[in-house]
Amino acid sequence: MTELFIEVRCEEIPARMQMRGAADFAKLITQGLDASGLTYDSVTPVISARRLVVAVKGLPLEKPSICEERKGPRVDAPAQAIEGFLRGAGVTLEECEHQETPKGTFLVAKVVQPGRTTMEELPAIIEKAILNIPWPMTMRWGWGTVGWIRPIHSLIALFEGQIVPVTLRFGDHEKAPFVESSDTTVGHRFLSPSVFRVKDYDDYKGKLMRAHVMVDAHDRRESIMSQLQI
Repeated sequence: MTELFIEVRCEEIPARMQMRGAADFAKLITQGLDASGLTYDSVTPVISARRLVVAVKGLPLEKPSICEERKGPRVDAPAQAIEGFLRGAGVTLEECEHQETPKGTFLVAKVVQPGRTTMEELPAIIEKAILNIPWPMTMRWGWGTVGWIRPIHSLIALFEGQIVPVTLRFGDHEKAPFVESSDTTVGHRFLSPSVFRVKDYDDYKGKLMRAHVMVDAHDRRESIMSQLQI
């Protein structure tokens, strides 16, 4: 099953904002996928103090072409109205069909939106989702003019193990901070700060665990409860 995996690694997110931030991030990702006509099977948001993660399963490798019918003016409408419709639909008069109705004969254009690969659609979806999370408060750093909850240190964006090219820019100034996507992260900032690569969400979770980070809040809770019962 195909997988989109994203990790935003940043400075510490206030505890009271973590769960809502994860939910909002997942919602914005799914809204972007829906708007692009991309289906999916499941979405899993995960958050820790310094990591915001989402894994989306079951995305198609590409979205098919879409044929849309656009109804235009009547065939005897003023030339200016007809020309405007043809220009907006990107067709010629000869390519239009005629539709008979009780109110007259209307022009109908069939507009084909060519299919695109999912990889082509994802960068804009991911960038928009991350930058538009509605945090209760934000901060700016460096020369940045665009705020986020905390400074971002790295970004993983992988679709089927391949890096999705995403650049997060926090302002228009030439010295404004920016972050580019990769397939690397780090473990615990004191116990295991070395950089390592990941292939997907499962690989990520396993390697993080060995690097002294339990990224899933549910897993952390289960671990604590288990230890309390000993």
